[in-house]
Amino acid sequence: MSTKPIAVLRIKEAYFAAPITTKDAIATTRFTEKAPFHFDGDEVGLFRDKPEKFEVGVHESDSPIYVTYDGVPYKYSGSFTSLTYAQMAELLGGTSAEGSVELSADVKRIHKSVKLVMSDNSVIVIPNAQGFVTLSGKVGKKSVATFPFEFECLAASPTWAVAMGIYDTDPTQS
Repeated sequence: MSTKPIAVLRIKEAYFAAPITTKDAIATTRFTEKAPFHFDGDEVGLFRDKPEKFEVGVHESDSPIYVTYDGVPYKYSGSFTSLTYAQMAELLGGTSAEGSVELSADVKRIHKSVKLVMSDNSVIVIPNAQGFVTLSGKVGKKSVATFPFEFECLAASPTWAVAMGIYDTDPTQS
């Protein structure tokens, strides 16, 4: 992943829902699952590497006669802080009980659509986000643990190849 973000998004709220596969479904999707609100610095970074270039030539010493580019997905990353044991178990994989959490040895893959409400109330909808959350930092009483996450913004479906939509007003409010 590129180390320098192409944008730093100031997040006010974030919500999850099931993946969205059509443009019309945005208006009817209900983003009721609020993401753990405490983002580290209330911001996430948006990244995209340069497309991969493939040159086709008649002979290896000739100039290419055709060039193609393979796209690479947008990615966004940041950190959650102050998760409860139940939220840890849900995002990292595992089980929680009163006063404890047991985390899975496997990385839990998260596949959802995401709505990011920006600090200026504009909205970014990512219809097909896939990624993971990890544990970093100190864990225990009176310690702040951070939970870095990384999601790839994939095409919504083969018939609707949209990675994200940016809106002045919330398109999910009907």
